[in-house]
Amino acid sequence: MTSSRFPPVGDIRVLVQIARRASAGRGGVVLVTGEAGIGKTTLVRAVVPELEAPR
Repeated sequence: MTSSRFPPVGDIRVLVQIARRASAGRGGVVLVTGEAGIGKTTLVRAVVPELEAPR
């Protein structure tokens, strides 16, 4: 089930949006879960440069 409240899995833009909201004081939670070796750390590390980039 996908809705505007629950965006598609694996979309880095969603993680960036939530992180920016949190840094603006509007909180949010993301749970990145899955089996070992599927790229959870890689996905989260990909968000950091996006947050450091100018908007």
